Amino acid sequence: MFLVSTIAEGQAQGTIKEVYDIFQGSAPDPLRLFSASPGMFEQQAGMIKYFMGHKALSFPLLTAIRFISSDECGHEFCLDFNRQLLMRAGMSPEDIEAMKADPSTAPLEDREQSMLVFVAKALRAPKSVSQADVDSLRAEGWSDSDIFDALAHGANMLASAAVFNALKK
Repeated sequence: MFLVSTIAEGQAQGTIKEVYDIFQGSAPDPLRLFSASPGMFEQQAGMIKYFMGHKALSFPLLTAIRFISSDECGHEFCLDFNRQLLMRAGMSPEDIEAMKADPSTAPLEDREQSMLVFVAKALRAPKSVSQADVDSLRAEGWSDSDIFDALAHGANMLASAAVFNALKK
């Protein structure tokens, strides 16, 4: 499956097994790739746990961020994986396709929709982000930490896609 050795689910122990078990059924392939490096897997596990317990960024918003990020970088595996999660969260296939074309149509709360639009803009054209963009999110009640976390979550998908696409067989 990969050009480097990874740890299969049946052989996982410790933190790797604990994180694999979060994903009932089967751990996503990009996550399994992280098992090639125990230190990086620990970092990724920490990120997963951090975002699972995020106080402000909801599961649907985080999933939508991963979805649009996956679309941006052509990461088909994660695009399909997050599409399934969005449907389980109540979005229709039509909602998802509309959101893919225009994040402002995402069936999220207004302030979450604003955050998604911001992340999409920042990923597509990072230098286009202005103080007004950040101030607008602050006016909707987002903290600077929330803004940073949402954008970092999307940007991490781009990095993960590059590693995944380079090392998959």
